Amino acid sequence: MNVFLSLAHQLQFQRGESFYNLLLILSFSILRSHTLAKANSIKEILEIEEKIRALEEDIESATGRLKYLSDQVDYSTLDLTISTQKNFKYSPEKRDKFLERLKQSLSKGWFGLVDFFLILIHIWPIWIIGVLIFYAWRKYKMRSRRK
Repeated sequence: MNVFLSLAHQLQFQRGESFYNLLLILSFSILRSHTLAKANSIKEILEIEEKIRALEEDIESATGRLKYLSDQVDYSTLDLTISTQKNFKYSPEKRDKFLERLKQSLSKGWFGLVDFFLILIHIWPIWIIGVLIFYAWRKYKMRSRRK
């Protein structure tokens, strides 16, 4: 048995095949030699060869399928999503009463009106330029009417 395993290891390194495949190849060659030695006629030898060929085809098919699946696993991608479940309880915000909201609306409206007037005052240079352009245009119109 040790000779059998050492031979399989040597073949594995020489041919680059898997250890399992080489053991199967060696076991079939030993099985073939023993069964063929026990055969009495050519018909029995052909039957044994046919059975061995069918078994070898099955093994090669299974080996090919395993190799294909192994390649598919090598090229596959695994997406993993980890999440924790949060204990969530809906609790709506308490809203202010109607009169409080009305008071806030009036206050915001008043502050908006004050801000608007402050912006108009803030742009006083534009007002001066506008007034000068208006008087210049009006004076130009008056002159054009007189002529």
